[in-house]
Amino acid sequence: TPSRTLTSSTLSSRLSTLDSHFSPHTATVLRRAPKLINYTPSKINSSVSELQALFLSEFDSPIPLNVIIKQPKILYYTPSTMSLKITALKLIYSQFKPFDAIKRKSIRERLYNDLVRLPQVLFCSYGKLWKVYEGVGDGEEG
Repeated sequence: TPSRTLTSSTLSSRLSTLDSHFSPHTATVLRRAPKLINYTPSKINSSVSELQALFLSEFDSPIPLNVIIKQPKILYYTPSTMSLKITALKLIYSQFKPFDAIKRKSIRERLYNDLVRLPQVLFCSYGKLWKVYEGVGDGEEG
């Protein structure tokens, strides 16, 4: 038997909190990030709002809900870890100015668009990211 079982009322309050953010995609979110069921309602709320606040401060745009639904493990990160990830990505992007100049987009804008399109980059190691973006830097569409 598991050492810590959730009572039905605990479970139901957690599910309704998740529903308040992700309905009708709650089942998808939980399938992709099963640890979220262990988060208290206040932890769920704060994780979502901290992520929104971070995206607003970094990009002046909120994180679209579909990004969280696609990659709900993003909620496992603390704001400081997420901030470090974004800073590292900005550094990597800054190495590829010719590509960004052609696109007439700022690094910030380009990174935001990529994170919205491919949020899984947040889960890549830095070495893997370098490989990915070195290919992009050669003028290839990524």
